[in-house]
Amino acid sequence: MQSAIIIFLTVATLLSGHLSAQNNPPLTVTIYDSSATTGYIFMAPYTLSPPYTYDHPQMILDRYGNTVYYRIFMNGGIVATTADFKLQPNGLMSFYSPVLSKFYLMDSTFTVTDSVIAGNGFGTDTHELQILSDGHYLILGREIRVMNLTAYHWFGPSHNLPGSPNAEVTGAVVQELDENKNVIFQWKAHDHFSFGDVDSVWLSSPSSVDWTHSNALERDFDGNILLSSRHLNEITKINRSNGNIMWRMGGKNNEFVFSNDTIGFTGQHDIRRLANGHVTLWDNGQYTDPPVGRALEYSLNETTKTATVEWSYIQDSGMYSYAMGNQQRLQNNDRFMAYGFIDDAYPMVVHVKPDSTRVIEIFGPSGYACYRAFNYETLPFTIIRPNVQCEKIENVWYLVAESGHNEYLWSTGATTQSIPISASGRYQVFVPYGNGGHVGSEIFVVTDVSAPCGPVVPTTRIVQNALIQDGEENCYDATQTIYVGGDETDFIVQSGGSASFIAGRNIIWYPGVAVDEGGYMNGIITTDSQFCSAQVSAKVEGLTGTEEQISGTGKRTFNLYPNPTSGEFSLETNEINSREKITVEIYTLHGVRILLNELPGSRSYRLSLENFPAGLFFVRIVRGGLVETFKLVKRN
Repeated sequence: MQSAIIIFLTVATLLSGHLSAQNNPPLTVTIYDSSATTGYIFMAPYTLSPPYTYDHPQMILDRYGNTVYYRIFMNGGIVATTADFKLQPNGLMSFYSPVLSKFYLMDSTFTVTDSVIAGNGFGTDTHELQILSDGHYLILGREIRVMNLTAYHWFGPSHNLPGSPNAEVTGAVVQELDENKNVIFQWKAHDHFSFGDVDSVWLSSPSSVDWTHSNALERDFDGNILLSSRHLNEITKINRSNGNIMWRMGGKNNEFVFSNDTIGFTGQHDIRRLANGHVTLWDNGQYTDPPVGRALEYSLNETTKTATVEWSYIQDSGMYSYAMGNQQRLQNNDRFMAYGFIDDAYPMVVHVKPDSTRVIEIFGPSGYACYRAFNYETLPFTIIRPNVQCEKIENVWYLVAESGHNEYLWSTGATTQSIPISASGRYQVFVPYGNGGHVGSEIFVVTDVSAPCGPVVPTTRIVQNALIQDGEENCYDATQTIYVGGDETDFIVQSGGSASFIAGRNIIWYPGVAVDEGGYMNGIITTDSQFCSAQVSAKVEGLTGTEEQISGTGKRTFNLYPNPTSGEFSLETNEINSREKITVEIYTLHGVRILLNELPGSRSYRLSLENFPAGLFFVRIVRGGLVETFKLVKRN
């Protein structure tokens, strides 16, 4: 296990569509085992009560807790809260807007593409939307019925006052919608539960009653539905065919024997069925005896009605959760948990191993919490992060962000493309990304101001207009991608000259590269961060002797226009027939391939970069043994 390291994060915010002063909730990250962290973390921290010191962003963090992406939603000039920001199984992202009472779906460009609400005129509940494997939706709604509750002396601060004779009582509505959002199954708590099933500790107002406070749905393996109802302290299994209750676990109507759990659960959230048949939940534990929050995994015998705790985790014996929270079992059986609203001494989210060893903890500011948080090992899309290089200009060291963006916001508060390095610390720049969001660069750590970049190996290097003569031995390196030649420039190695290229990801040769007889050129992809000080000859994947490279002065067979483009562009040629096929690849400046299409022979092709940010791209066309490459600039 590695020693714990503490990282302090503060990121930028979006106000009225523009970058502004940093105002996202500052996060404190404690890493106990960096080798065990994984993937990306989705979260949307917010507070329920003033002072509203910080904004309420949707955030994606990397495995170390550094911010990769964030977005602030506005409503009438006011920052709006969102909840349950997550990935759905179909690759879309979803979140709930309490202001607009809808779930929204976003695509891989973070563009809102659709919304989902409860059907049949019922209000949409904030707690749950599941997109199922068949394209259907499981969603919670709310139904208000007027009831005479004078017989129930369960209200008020001491829970001894009678209810109103005309109380408005809110109960859950469970719905399954088909792919066209038609209601194909509906179940109402008012029709299946009795009012007295509620635990009176949750009641306060005698006239406006939050009765079931249901907070999670899960389609079980047998097609039936699991429902979590916080104010009943109960998990209910509902028959999907006829709506009958199949069993009740927890609460006043508990049917299960808990063989090795004498505490039980109260105010629980996030019932989930695992692939091994077990179920998990987050036990908020506010009203257990003693009060304690627990992540629980049960094996259930649904015939004998027996529940056995197979795994549990307690952050601290004195910690319990007032509201919200979830538990996620990761692919390697680690657990990732959001605790909801808890005392400030405890983390907002935590990742632990099966033996309860902590991997990472993330703390938020006082009063801030996440309804849920999620850790995904991989994403079904690529987030293109801005590149930052360290350069010395007129004896001053600078951090320089890549060009092509309308706005820049550094962690220092600067809003210029480049900033001088004046102090040690952690630096990051954010630029606009997708539809209203912002994406951050990798963290650049400066420990020595006099030599902030150490051995300067840039992320990306472009090598053009070079002549390597007899006796010269040049080496070029980059931590990600090297681009050689192109754009009607030359890179020539003469007899007796030597050129080596070492990159962490890609080496791409373009028209204009030539090696005379007796000259030497080689390239490697390094896997151990050994750059020009340790050269090893190797063949670079993607460059073969069978591909004819069109030189900068040679004849092109394709024409690309417009260039620059605002999104769409065309490729045209007169030298292709309908029986031929071409392959079109588009790469970012970082060498990330964002498009690969095999197209039938045609004289004209229409392509688009509309879903990508402004910047420099490389378009590579392969036809038979012929390769042509274009630089393409996209502008906003």
